[in-house]
Amino acid sequence: MILDLGTRWKGLLILPCAWLSLAAGAPSQVDATKLTCAQFAELGQSVQRRILSFLQGYEHREVPEAKVGSVPIGAGLARVLDACRAEPSEIVWKKVHAVAPGRHAVARGEARVTRPPTEITCKVFLKLDRDDQRLTVTWLDGYSRKPDPSDANQSVVALDRDPEVFAQSACGKRKQRLWWAIQGSVRSVDPPPAN
Repeated sequence: MILDLGTRWKGLLILPCAWLSLAAGAPSQVDATKLTCAQFAELGQSVQRRILSFLQGYEHREVPEAKVGSVPIGAGLARVLDACRAEPSEIVWKKVHAVAPGRHAVARGEARVTRPPTEITCKVFLKLDRDDQRLTVTWLDGYSRKPDPSDANQSVVALDRDPEVFAQSACGKRKQRLWWAIQGSVRSVDPPPAN
């Protein structure tokens, strides 16, 4: 009887531990261009939005900052998830490139704020809600990744930092552009050391 009680308690302890490990299983960083649709679908919505924002900025990385214009940062998540359902082994970057608004006009009814990420001033940035600040800085992180074939971390994004806190501390001058304030340090993951 005592043995049964001990086994029963052990089983009761294992179940919550399994739940905790799944909840804590969110990655601290991912290579956004190598993530499959199935992996992407398993992440929480806020992480999905951050990855989507990074990839939208990454798509713009060769566009001169004066020509970026306004973009619907983080918009199109539902369309990406719908496109991924049919092909779970497909790379999510391909789906984002195909269906999420980036350089194109946003579909009517999108819930994201459209803004010019390379031109937004610190004053305007600081008026955005926390989520939109986070997505804006994550978009700029993707935008900052200029093509470099020797950079193995070219498309790796850190998901464990609070980018909006970092940007708020860099925004000492309210009239300064956010991009100018953070462009040298916005990158969330360092390039690998040179050989």
